[in-house]
Amino acid sequence: MLEFYVGGYAVPGQPGVLKCGFDGAGMTVIDSNDELQNPSWVLQHPEKKVLYAVEELSPEGTLAALGEAEGHMRVLARVTTRGADPCHIALSPDGRFLFVSNYSGGSLAVYALDENGLPVRMTDFVVHHMDDVRRALGNPVRQESPHIHFSLCDGAHVYVCDLGLDRVFIYGWNREEGRLVDEGRSIGFPEGSGPRHLAFAGDGERLYVLCELDATVHMFRRQSDGDWQRAQVVSTVPEGADGFEAYSWSAGAAIRFADAHTLCTSTRGHDSLALFRVLPDGSLADRRVLSSCGKTPRDFMPAGPWLLAANQDSDCVRALRCDGAGEESGPGLSAIRPTCLCLAR
Repeated sequence: MLEFYVGGYAVPGQPGVLKCGFDGAGMTVIDSNDELQNPSWVLQHPEKKVLYAVEELSPEGTLAALGEAEGHMRVLARVTTRGADPCHIALSPDGRFLFVSNYSGGSLAVYALDENGLPVRMTDFVVHHMDDVRRALGNPVRQESPHIHFSLCDGAHVYVCDLGLDRVFIYGWNREEGRLVDEGRSIGFPEGSGPRHLAFAGDGERLYVLCELDATVHMFRRQSDGDWQRAQVVSTVPEGADGFEAYSWSAGAAIRFADAHTLCTSTRGHDSLALFRVLPDGSLADRRVLSSCGKTPRDFMPAGPWLLAANQDSDCVRALRCDGAGEESGPGLSAIRPTCLCLAR
């Protein structure tokens, strides 16, 4: 049985974090935690028995570390993120440092972890800024300020998606001190596109960035000088998608590889998942669109021939067949406004 965690917008006293099982025939709840408020992103350490969760709060959020105590998930540690509405967690490849993106705060916090995987100190804190010229050019509702939505560390650099500034910033990574190094590098995007999440191909030579505000995927190839060249832009929804424009303020949500040859995205408003075939040169082709079988698919997770979709505004996680066997919808699970799924190790 595949085991996974679910995080969502819950209040203390409600099961905001679930540990679940899925065997293709059904989903079951194995354990839950009701101590957190708005645990909207969860991530398990690959080697430690620790699950991390943000509490998406304003004016200041928190990072919580959960583990098993007396047979159930319990909060073991809590630290401030020093910014509003933390929305994403990432780990360094060596598992020694953790990154938290503060969406409304426009900042990225970095923490050192102890031998048990618990956060012990903040090693860096980076804040993005917006000038008046950029503020006038952006989406007046969604891009009134910097909005850091996602980070990824490849061991040498840290890639940071800023939806508010329409840029992916590329910082150097000092792995000994756990600090970001500003090298003045970034990737620009069309005004009002809003880069949200990204994914690398397995060889690290191709980069795929999902933009939230216009529901597009930008594919880049690494150049010999280390810079990235845009090679393709594709939409996650069919042309003229019915009723989609009214929801474009909250469109593209998540991007992940289902396998080495299939890239997937989720699109809110259109309430769908798109599957792209990855060609040998990295280009995307043969877009296939599946209904998420619910409203507002905030996140999803590959599970063999299935995709598990977290439908935030339908309070459910649904299994969707994705191996070409047809538009089959599988079992589901009730969850409070689910926003994130991650594999339990």
